[in-house]
Amino acid sequence: MRRVRFLPPQSSYFFLSQGSYPSESGLIAPGMHVNLILRFAPDSLADYSDAFTIDTELARFTVPLTATRTLPALSLPQELSLGDVYIGNTLTREVTVEATSGQGTFRVVPADMWPDGLADAPLEVAQIGDEFTLAPVFFSAKPGAAATFTVTFTPEEEGERGHGWW
Repeated sequence: MRRVRFLPPQSSYFFLSQGSYPSESGLIAPGMHVNLILRFAPDSLADYSDAFTIDTELARFTVPLTATRTLPALSLPQELSLGDVYIGNTLTREVTVEATSGQGTFRVVPADMWPDGLADAPLEVAQIGDEFTLAPVFFSAKPGAAATFTVTFTPEEEGERGHGWW
């Protein structure tokens, strides 16, 4: 039988409850267990790490704690080909993307506005150059779920055109 003491994590994001011992004496032996409740209360979506310590009469053990969030990601193509259209006409295509990892809310911003012009970036419809529009620029998706946005192309002159989107 040994005495065991639990030293709490140092950060203010992890909280360790008082242990619930199998006997009133607070002693444990091999094969016995102590119930602890670990609570995590973050203040942002950042990654966190800390540790708590188990102090026994013979040794000290450190138990690392980590809390991470899977970053949201989309299955965006490197290039989006809308097809051919006559000058002055409009071509509209729906583009479907899939959330390939963590849940998130996404915002499409024209490449020339990232990151310095983000405050002035459009909130509903993105006008990219004179020929392209994209809507909506905000959308949410859960892991594995699809989101759809509309791309409109209205060429004003002949040639191959392209602009940075993401």
